[in-house]
Amino acid sequence: RLARSHATGDRLKETQSINKSLSALSDVFQAISKKQAHVPYRNSKLTHLLQPCLSGDGKALVICNLSPVEESASESLCTLRFAHLVGSCELGKATKHVATTGNGNGATNSSVNSSLNASHCEEPPVTPRQSSTASKGGKASTTTATRKSMAPSSAPVAKQAPGG
Repeated sequence: RLARSHATGDRLKETQSINKSLSALSDVFQAISKKQAHVPYRNSKLTHLLQPCLSGDGKALVICNLSPVEESASESLCTLRFAHLVGSCELGKATKHVATTGNGNGATNSSVNSSLNASHCEEPPVTPRQSSTASKGGKASTTTATRKSMAPSSAPVAKQAPGG
């Protein structure tokens, strides 16, 4: 795979580092799926940083990208195996968290989310595709979501009449 990328120098080192981190992440998911007593979170910076998301009250979402090109079949197969491994993980049960405001009154997650959504720009709708998710709510499921193109539509734009 590295030969196909033609990576050299710093890019080669970066690619090798990424592959090492992904291998360590795979080891973590494998330990979680087998419910091992020791989960090797400290084997890489990536897994060490993700430890709160993959244990305790954490939640995780993994999106896997596949190439339709025949030359990428082996990489796609490795990606699908990784997605299957993630899908076999159970992180525990989700718990409801309530955010509090300065005056001590509780605010539900939906009210916090609605106020956050109101302050952000509207994003394009999500359409189904393929990815694998692992969440604290139990067994990971295979789901898909991608954003529609941000390119301008080909629909005509209404022009304002002069003087109006």
